[in-house]
Amino acid sequence: MTQTVTRPSITLFTAATCGVLAGLAIVAAAKMVLLDPFLAAQAAAEERRIQAENLRRDEIVAEHIVKLDGELKLMACWGYMGGLLEQKLPISTIIRQACSPS
Repeated sequence: MTQTVTRPSITLFTAATCGVLAGLAIVAAAKMVLLDPFLAAQAAAEERRIQAENLRRDEIVAEHIVKLDGELKLMACWGYMGGLLEQKLPISTIIRQACSPS
């Protein structure tokens, strides 16, 4: 009599591979649902904070620029706006108004 050995249809390796892939899919889905919106909100909040700081800085500089006369005003405006352009920052309306000829 011969004895027959039956093999399970799914090997342990195949089951482990499927488990790992399912786990990775769950982690990827959780990242998309939970982490990505959180990181986007954090980035937006940081951008708003930076814009508020830039606006406050421009308000302070504009207060000093309007007190200057003639050539000093022109040099202060060129220097400040040149620095903004060098850093690739926008020139605000507040600075444009302060630097306009009065």
